Amino acid sequence: MDRNTVFRQERFTPVTMWTQKQRFVSHLKVITSAVSLGHDESLIVFLGENDERQYLYPEKFHNGFFRFSVGIEDVDDITADLRQALQAVKLVALE
Repeated sequence: MDRNTVFRQERFTPVTMWTQKQRFVSHLKVITSAVSLGHDESLIVFLGENDERQYLYPEKFHNGFFRFSVGIEDVDDITADLRQALQAVKLVALE
C-alpha cells in the first residue's frame, strides 16, 4: 500500500462522528490534539458543527472535519500513527 493512502471517505452522522473523533484522537501517539495549528510538531484539531469558525469553510464541511498540520516528525511515523489510530477505532481496515 502507498504510504500516502491512509484515509478513505466515510459518511457518519454528527453524533457518531463526534464519538469516533474523540476515540480516534485519543489513540494518536505522535500527533497531538490542539486547539490551533502551527508548530514544529504534528497537530490535529476537530472543528465540529457548532464551531464558530465554520463560516470560513464551504458548506459541505459544516458537519465537522479535522484540520491537520504536519510537523517535522518522520513521515513514516506520522503515517503509522494515523493508521494505528484509524484501525483502533475501526474507521478503516488497512493492510
